[in-house]
Amino acid sequence: MDDLNFMQDLGLIWLPFVGSKYGDLPKEKRILVIGESHYDYNQKESRERLLNENFTRHVVQEHAIEGKNHSRIFVNFQKALLGNQSVNNSTFWNHLMFYNFVQRPMKTKKDRPTKRDYEYGWKVFFEVIEKFRPVLCIFIGTGASKFLSKGMTSSGYNFMLHKGAIKINNTFPRRAFVEGRVKSKIIFIKHSGSFFSWTKWHEYLSSVIHDEINWFQKIMRS
Repeated sequence: MDDLNFMQDLGLIWLPFVGSKYGDLPKEKRILVIGESHYDYNQKESRERLLNENFTRHVVQEHAIEGKNHSRIFVNFQKALLGNQSVNNSTFWNHLMFYNFVQRPMKTKKDRPTKRDYEYGWKVFFEVIEKFRPVLCIFIGTGASKFLSKGMTSSGYNFMLHKGAIKINNTFPRRAFVEGRVKSKIIFIKHSGSFFSWTKWHEYLSSVIHDEINWFQKIMRS
C-alpha cells in the first residue's frame, strides 16, 4: 500500500512518525505517543511544508531528534519518560511511534481544537492503533480525554476511564483501558510545553506504568 492510500484508509492528513526500531519491538512493548496539533503560521514557506503529508515526520526528525529550536515539548516528554537518564535522541524516538491527534492545523498557538476535531480524532485514533497495535498510548495533553466516551461509542470499543484524585503540576492525570479489536492502555499527561514539571510527571508515570518505564530505560541503556 502506498503512503497516500495508507493515509486515506486511516483518515490521516499527515503520515505518522514510526521509529526505525518500532517494528522490531515485541508486540507487548510498543508505545505510541500522541501530540495534539500542528500550527499554521500563515507564512508561505512554512505553510507549504505544513501541507506536506510528511510534515509530522519532519517535525520529529528536526525538533525531537536533531534538537532544532530546543523544543520543550519533546525534551520534557523524553525526561518525563526516562527521568535523569541521558540517552541519544535518535535512539529514544526510533523506539517509539508519534502522530498528532487533531487532523487539521491550528491557526495560532492560542487556537483550540473543536468538539468535532476531537471526535474525529478518536475515529482516526482507533484506525491507527488497529494498524500499528501499540499496547501503551501516551497523550501529551488531556484535552482529548473529555471526548473519549463519544469516540468509543462510534468506534465500537469498550473502555474504563480513571481520573486522578489529585492534580499533578496543576493538571489531573487520566488513565484509560480500551478493549475491542485491539487492547491498549492510555495515559493522559499535562502538555509538555511551558510550565511542565518533568520530575513530577516522571514520578507519576513510574507509578502507573512501572514495568513499561523500567523496560524502556533498560532498552535505552543497552
